[in-house]
Amino acid sequence: MSRRKKKGHGGGGGGHGSGADRWLVSYADFITLLFAFFVVLYAISKVDAEKMEEVMSGIRSAMDFEGQGGGDKPPMFDGSGGRHMLGQTTPGNPGREGAATVMDKKLLKLKENMEKDLSASIGRESQNDAVEFDITEKGIRIRLTGGYFFDAGSSVLRPEAIPIVDGIVRVLGARKEEIRVEGHTDDQKGVDKLFNWKLSSDRAIALMGYMIKGAKMDPRRLHMASFAQYRPVTTNATPEGRALNRRLDLFLLNPKVGVAEAAEAEAAEAGAAILHLHARDPETGKPTPSPEVFMEFLPRIKQNTDAVVNITTGGGLGMTVEERIAGAVRAEPEVTSLNMGSMNFNISDLANRYDDWKFDWEKPYLAGTDDNIFTNTFKQIEHIITELADKRGVKFEHECYDVGHLYNTHYFYKQGRLKPPIFLQFIFGILGGIGADLNHLNHMKDTADRLFGDDYIFSVLAAGRHQMNFTTQSAMLGGSVRVGLEDSLYIAKGKHAESNAQQVEKIRRICEDLSLEIASPDEARQILDLKGGDMVKF
Repeated sequence: MSRRKKKGHGGGGGGHGSGADRWLVSYADFITLLFAFFVVLYAISKVDAEKMEEVMSGIRSAMDFEGQGGGDKPPMFDGSGGRHMLGQTTPGNPGREGAATVMDKKLLKLKENMEKDLSASIGRESQNDAVEFDITEKGIRIRLTGGYFFDAGSSVLRPEAIPIVDGIVRVLGARKEEIRVEGHTDDQKGVDKLFNWKLSSDRAIALMGYMIKGAKMDPRRLHMASFAQYRPVTTNATPEGRALNRRLDLFLLNPKVGVAEAAEAEAAEAGAAILHLHARDPETGKPTPSPEVFMEFLPRIKQNTDAVVNITTGGGLGMTVEERIAGAVRAEPEVTSLNMGSMNFNISDLANRYDDWKFDWEKPYLAGTDDNIFTNTFKQIEHIITELADKRGVKFEHECYDVGHLYNTHYFYKQGRLKPPIFLQFIFGILGGIGADLNHLNHMKDTADRLFGDDYIFSVLAAGRHQMNFTTQSAMLGGSVRVGLEDSLYIAKGKHAESNAQQVEKIRRICEDLSLEIASPDEARQILDLKGGDMVKF
């Protein structure tokens, strides 16, 4: 497919379909066991003069969300905004949630038994339609309607709801599966911009606290997420609708899916079109290149989402190039990462910031990065291209930590070893690479324009506190964005993010305020000219 970039639209996006530029948004993920970062895709076309104020208003709103001010003076903007062109992916994707793609007879029987047990425990009339059972991709969902369990604006369980909670706890306490608690609110604004996020968290925590302290449930079975008002089940236009949206969702996680896979599915539901994955040893938590470990979770992720899977070739400290690509060689995914040069990769400062480590190896592992060079010589890069692109049809996410990496990518591109569109990931804020200065983003983009012309798509990530500023600026320049816990542990200043999905939903909200719209995984495949999900080996 021909891909032409319209120079007046900030470069980096290929023109497709009706001449619209496409937007690519990627996001990263840190996982306890299995994965690291994610990618989200966006689309954009020309904005006319009448749209400019709408776009600028959205920019001001987005940039002020972090509490950084913004005022009436918008950040730099290239004069081209976006009129959405792709089909919208709605928050929460309730249609998919009820699809029950992992439903089997055993799971259905378990659901029926749990319903009977709850009715026997508290009585059907006592439920008062406040409890709903359903089977989803994550597992069995028990929905607690917030209008019955919580007063508006409150995270305190109502006294009349306690007998039902006790019954649910008794039913769940008899099981061994892990439990996920998700908090939701209606769209009524609180005292500040983060009120609903805090309220949904507080409701989930309140229930978990009751389950742990009052019912002695093993806390190791419990996981939590909060979504504020961004995953409604019905309209917020009526009091009845708001009461239904004010809820808790409990998931008895399907053992076929597991916590990690459920989190990936959740990120995809939030808008992620591409999921980039690392693997960790399930016993030690160490990064591992093992194809066997990758194959433990890749099929289940594919089962639970149609998002594109992107496997790392970065690996971990001390791995050979053959070890780093072993998982991708076995799985043959649609996309893999590819670091475009050897570099000092120093994150040793993190070793001194924290005292509580889950594994003994973590602190010395980080501390040792001040005496480490990540090697990816031209010969090694060529080997990876041969093994993955030539033999297995894999597309690369070219990770460019500095301007020189753009020239390295161009070297292979001019040799004909890389097929357009070239997917570039500009990375800022890693010590040893280019610094997190917005002027550097402009420089990277200008350099890519000169080197690749119409044949590239770019994405941007920035480490730590720079994450949202850089991704927003990237969107304004016609590029793509990446967010996630690998890059930043925070959702706002001083507030830890609860999940990657939470960060995805935030950048999605910002981009939608800029009149941009999220592309589907299939549209992402078209934009990047991928081989298709039916061509992978998992």
